[in-house]
Amino acid sequence: STLSGAIAEAYDGTSWTSAPNPAQARHTYGMGGNSSNAFMAGGATPTKVSSTEELTTSTNTITAAAWASGGSLNTARRQSMGAGLQTAGIVAGGGSPGAVSVSESYDGTSFTEGNDLNTARYILSGAGTQTAALAFGGYTGSGNSADTEEYNGSSWSEQNNLSTARYNMFSAGTQTAALGSGGYVAPGGSQNSTEEYDGTNWTSGGNLGTGRYAGGGFGTQTAALVCAGLSYPGNTYRLQVEEYDGT
Repeated sequence: STLSGAIAEAYDGTSWTSAPNPAQARHTYGMGGNSSNAFMAGGATPTKVSSTEELTTSTNTITAAAWASGGSLNTARRQSMGAGLQTAGIVAGGGSPGAVSVSESYDGTSFTEGNDLNTARYILSGAGTQTAALAFGGYTGSGNSADTEEYNGSSWSEQNNLSTARYNMFSAGTQTAALGSGGYVAPGGSQNSTEEYDGTNWTSGGNLGTGRYAGGGFGTQTAALVCAGLSYPGNTYRLQVEEYDGT
């Protein structure tokens, strides 16, 4: 179906306010960044795209024409993971339309293909930086994935799996202190469980108050935010925002 609009909101720790909207309405894109600079790449409109947009801010003030066009992905896709910054980002995996393992690094101007993920999958989650990224979960096209991989700036390596195979999780943190919450298990429904990664193993954390998937997640392992999403069964869109303190 046609997307209704490109909408952005900013959170100050207490409330949400309108922010400059992206130029192109899209969903399931790869993204990375922080409050100073961010990027979104790929996604679907609903047709898969390769275009990139960049957001630049100054202290407490979003600059004029905040979203600007950036370099396009080499492989158009949707439902990929993203990590890093606007000038040092990474996008990996996704659907094109089947599961792909392609990994591309971004320098703020153009994307360069690097070594692929070991396991092709889409709707996976990501955390970390361009040279210390983490990719976990997802869907292979034939089943839920618990696969976890670390990136060192050159290649992806297999690590210990998630306890629960699932996709479309909320993610936050770094390669050695990551958080994965919620998500979807097919067949079944949305999840509320949380797992924490210490660079070696995943362990259970505190559950979400509302089980859901396909929303926004960001922050650190001990100060994370989960917002919006979809709950199933019921196909209920969520407005709830939850903060995680590490417990």
